[in-house]
Amino acid sequence: MPNFMFAKYVLRNNSTMIKKQFIGYLVLLAITVLVSACSTSEHDNSYSAEDTSEIEVGDIYTLSYEPASCSESDQRDFINKVMHDVYLWSEDTPDVDLDSYASQRELLDALVYNDEEWSGITTLEEYDAYMVGEAVAIGINFTDQDDMIYLTHVYPDSPAEDAGFQRGYALTSINGYAAADIINNDLWDEAFGQDVLDMDYIDNDSNAGSVSVTKTTFTESSVAAYSILTNSTNGNKVGYLNYLIFNDNYSTDLAEAYTAFAVNDIREIVIDLRYNPGGRVYVALALSSIIGGTTVAGHPAYSELYNDRYSSWDIQYRFASDNTLNIEKVVFIVTESTMSASELMINMLKPYMDITLIGSTTAGKPVGSFPIEYCGNYIKPIAFKLVNANMEGDYYDGFPVTCSATDDLTHPLGDREESMLGVAMTYLETGSCPAE
Repeated sequence: MPNFMFAKYVLRNNSTMIKKQFIGYLVLLAITVLVSACSTSEHDNSYSAEDTSEIEVGDIYTLSYEPASCSESDQRDFINKVMHDVYLWSEDTPDVDLDSYASQRELLDALVYNDEEWSGITTLEEYDAYMVGEAVAIGINFTDQDDMIYLTHVYPDSPAEDAGFQRGYALTSINGYAAADIINNDLWDEAFGQDVLDMDYIDNDSNAGSVSVTKTTFTESSVAAYSILTNSTNGNKVGYLNYLIFNDNYSTDLAEAYTAFAVNDIREIVIDLRYNPGGRVYVALALSSIIGGTTVAGHPAYSELYNDRYSSWDIQYRFASDNTLNIEKVVFIVTESTMSASELMINMLKPYMDITLIGSTTAGKPVGSFPIEYCGNYIKPIAFKLVNANMEGDYYDGFPVTCSATDDLTHPLGDREESMLGVAMTYLETGSCPAE
């Protein structure tokens, strides 16, 4: 692979005033939907769906019960109760022996509908750190291909960046585990689980090397790259934004890119969600409001639809109307890793704007969850369907693309020569997919 430097594109003549206004606006948009439990219940290891008729439905995102205690048996009873109660598919939740599973995670796996993998359990510390971008890691994102592990992104100010890693590097072994063995035998935890990672790699000039990298705590920016391009057909300025996750740091992470877009008066935008698994839906709404501008301001954006017992929680959210851009055309870069809040962003803009997708079919997750706190953990059951203003949802097969494109690790994100961005720009300039 040819050598390149991972580039972060910075506008030299940015406006401090625009940036400050933008940060203030986004802070006002932030709403947190963490649940606090507020009453106790008797432990019942044989809890079933029929018992939900006695449960009081409280305010949205707030259950009317909590574990009777933090004993293991009461925690398992609470998990079972949640899955028979507020879970979207609670009518299909099976009755199981709560004590026959080795862990709470295994119990949850036995209770989910159709083997869905979206509901989860995590510690408060892990979840809260994830949602503000805090990580104890070396600072890389990667993909596997042809029995090799390739770096797709190296976070700024991370141990990996300090070690000289760049997008496109291939990892050949980690802590003595060959890349092919890690991939084929699911040895990711064994290879990456240590605090110090001894790594062999091949750089972008095909040179082999070895390095020892120690994990540290650092903050991951949700913006991997942004740039300002020019549409060669109409002369419009085109903004490019690669957004990695919708987390609580979005106001500061997006400020620099927003300033560049506003100062350049971009009229077209490419939103790159190829690596984005979702996150906070209110952040997806905030970014969609900025992109949709006056076209969507004040209009219905999306609704959350709960199961029949919790239908009183059904709620519709609207687009905001401040700090918008004058966007005329929108292209999304997507892959099978694009899911959840990323897909919601696409779906909520569809009724109002001409949306074009470049890449490959998205993951297909038209449902959402909220974290329910218990005994130092969060359980996050899938609890609601997500639909747009036209009540369109159920995109379990994902969103298809207009033009196919694949990731290009030989160029930095935001570079016109990178293949996926190149296809997006060709479509903006010609209205057609490039010839294959």
